[in-house]
Amino acid sequence: MRIPKNVTIQGHRTKIKLVSELPDGKDTVGVADVLDHEILIHKDLSPEAKRRIMLHEIFHTAMWRSGVSQSIAPEIEEVLCQSFAYLFDELKRQKI
Repeated sequence: MRIPKNVTIQGHRTKIKLVSELPDGKDTVGVADVLDHEILIHKDLSPEAKRRIMLHEIFHTAMWRSGVSQSIAPEIEEVLCQSFAYLFDELKRQKI
């Protein structure tokens, strides 16, 4: 599956970039830069991992834009984003 160059999240166009290094040397494989409307994904991941990271970061962006991320603990947000990414893929595979 090809990773799109951009996606619209809650009415806002967000760029998706595959990068060899994430900002600030973060020890992670994806980042949602909500202020600059970008999602950064490490380019050396498998296609399946890139897709899941993309979905995870899309959900981070959606929660930030809706204000949810300002009202829940960061650990809860991570669990929700991870759950969304896996659930979305699972349902899509079942054609639901």
